[in-house]
Amino acid sequence: NPSGRLYLRGFPEGRYRVHVLPGLHNELNQEVRLVGKKVQKLDLHLSTGFHLEGKVIDSQGKPIQGALIKLISELLPPTVSKRLTTTDKNGAFQFLSLGKGPFSLEAILVRGSRSYFARKRGVFPGKERPILQIRSEDPKDPFKKRNRRD
Repeated sequence: NPSGRLYLRGFPEGRYRVHVLPGLHNELNQEVRLVGKKVQKLDLHLSTGFHLEGKVIDSQGKPIQGALIKLISELLPPTVSKRLTTTDKNGAFQFLSLGKGPFSLEAILVRGSRSYFARKRGVFPGKERPILQIRSEDPKDPFKKRNRRD
């Protein structure tokens, strides 16, 4: 539930394995034992020690303020794992309390009738400081797919 509680009901006594997949936190794989029908408290601590910092620049290397940055886990569905932030006046962005990755980053900027975009895949927090260079999208069809090297 939203407060981080997990309720196991209707399970017979025995040993079970709780496996929490990595995504926005580190992976957890822990054995638990259920005894009797009494409610038991079990503390599982998810580690979220990774941070990701990066920068968005234009084609001249100048920082871009106000770009929307999407962080998406490559291990979980986007509806579960998407996080958003924006760049500051130095083009910098950060995401705190992440799992170990990998993640995809997308930078999106709209200025008037022009849109700009950049994507980087296979990003691991704590190992690099990604720089995303945004490029102009086709103003006639901003959703047109073009060959991009990530």
